[in-house]
Amino acid sequence: MGNKLTVVVQNIWDDQLLEELKQKAEKDKECTIKILEAFEKVYNGEEPDDILKEISLVNPIGENPEALLKAYKWIWGQEDVNYPTGKGREMSWVVLKELWENLKGV
Repeated sequence: MGNKLTVVVQNIWDDQLLEELKQKAEKDKECTIKILEAFEKVYNGEEPDDILKEISLVNPIGENPEALLKAYKWIWGQEDVNYPTGKGREMSWVVLKELWENLKGV
């Protein structure tokens, strides 16, 4: 039951984050691209605090990008633990990466 509950809660949070980022993009596409670039760095293992020292993120609307980056550091770590032989953090990153590529026009 524990893993199923984790997946359900995680899916809700992932959906909320995706919606949050879409709203940010409607308000300011370029700022949202920078936020997603920061997410990629967290996804690849960089510390949110180190990233935030290098770049300044503007928040066009909604939740503070700093809080989202720090939350996802731990969420992705938990996904890696829950799915050690599976996709782990990639399960939620793939959707964010798709949004990022769409915003960049890739």
